[in-house]
Amino acid sequence: MKKIVFFVAAIAFSFCAQAQDYTKFQMNRAAMFSTYIAEKMELNETQQQLVYDVMLARVYNSNATIKAQNLTTQADKQAVYKSEYKKAQEKLAAEFGAKDARKMMSLSNEARKNADNKEAFIRYSNQVKEPASSFSCRFFKRPTDPPTTCYQNGKGS
Repeated sequence: MKKIVFFVAAIAFSFCAQAQDYTKFQMNRAAMFSTYIAEKMELNETQQQLVYDVMLARVYNSNATIKAQNLTTQADKQAVYKSEYKKAQEKLAAEFGAKDARKMMSLSNEARKNADNKEAFIRYSNQVKEPASSFSCRFFKRPTDPPTTCYQNGKGS
C-alpha cells in the first residue's frame, strides 16, 4: 500500500514540477526581440537562438518577479526590469563580448519601443469613431469663389 501511495505521489509531483510554462505573450516578445537583433546584427541561427533564450528568460523572470511580489507601482516594476536587463546583458556579454551585448540590449529596447508605438497606434485607431454628423469645409482657390463652403449632413451652408 505504501508503494502505491508513493508511486502515485511521485507521478503527481512529476506533473506538477514540469519546466516553466511560458505564455504566448512572453514567447512572442522574446521572438520579436531576437528577430530584430538578428536582422540588425546579422546573426546566424544558433546565435539568434541563444539571444531568444536570454530574452525569453528576461521577459519571464520579470513577469514572475512582479507577480510573486505583487508589485503595482511603476517604480517598483522599473526596478525589476532594470535588474533583469542587467542579468540579460551579462549573459550576452559572456557569449558575445561586452560591446556586442550592449548593442544587443539597446536594439532590444529599440524593438520594444517600435512595438509599443505600433500597439498604441492600433489601440488609438480602434478607439476613433466616426463623428455623429459629418461636417466638412472646402476651401476654394479662385479669387471669385467665396472663402469657404461648409457642408453639414450633406447641406451647404
